[in-house]
Amino acid sequence: MLTLRICLVVAVVSLLTCAVGCKKSKPESASQSASGTAKPAHLPGAAEVMAALQKKDYPAAVGALAQAKAGMAPDQRLEYNELMGKVRGELAKAAVTDESAKRAFDALRQIESGR
Repeated sequence: MLTLRICLVVAVVSLLTCAVGCKKSKPESASQSASGTAKPAHLPGAAEVMAALQKKDYPAAVGALAQAKAGMAPDQRLEYNELMGKVRGELAKAAVTDESAKRAFDALRQIESGR
């Protein structure tokens, strides 16, 4: 079972690394970068999620994400999905070396599956 989890984490990290490495690099204009960072701010709690990720407080990031999900309006679903993707990606990368990130990643998977 442990081997399966390790393989899953390694596979996720590998896919994320491949996706990031295979992106075509385009010069971003100021409007694109501003819209990319301002978008999650509309979702209540998004700032707390990003702050926790920057501090590498992964359990707090997952908790704040769960609160953001509870407080979101139906029209904010796209913003929530984008934020969830960012959190999932950061946790997958960090879970390889950080035990608290691994536990937070497992908790996030349980939240996503509705358990």
